[in-house]
Amino acid sequence: MSATHKSINDLISLDSQITHINIDNDVKTNGVIGFDFSCFTQLQLLEIGSYSFCGMYTVRITGLQDLESVIVGANSFNDENGRDVCRDFCLKNCPKLKSLIVYEKSFAMYSVCEIENVDALEVIEMVGLREESNSFRYASLELKSIRIHSE
Repeated sequence: MSATHKSINDLISLDSQITHINIDNDVKTNGVIGFDFSCFTQLQLLEIGSYSFCGMYTVRITGLQDLESVIVGANSFNDENGRDVCRDFCLKNCPKLKSLIVYEKSFAMYSVCEIENVDALEVIEMVGLREESNSFRYASLELKSIRIHSE
């Protein structure tokens, strides 16, 4: 079950059993300052378009047993006019997560990027069109509890 969503209200009203979430470009927060994607217990793919959810302060993705991929388009979860860098991103306890891809300037004002207990993780990519992506530019990036193995 999947669909493309064009507003924060679409996201809030989704069935918790959805497997794929695709957020359009330029989706506004409408005053919502934080979102916890953990309520979507069957989620496998989370894809967020560019210029979406600007002004959001907190993003949580935790305990999703089937999540395999998170992709965030350019300039999302960003607020170029904001000065407050007390924003946090938390990605934890997603045992099947293989990739986290964040395009340029997304989460630029976030001072916390916590990634923990994602043992299947193969790719963390901060994509920029130039040399720098500016994603999480105020954060110390810390990856916890990854298991390195050899074949």
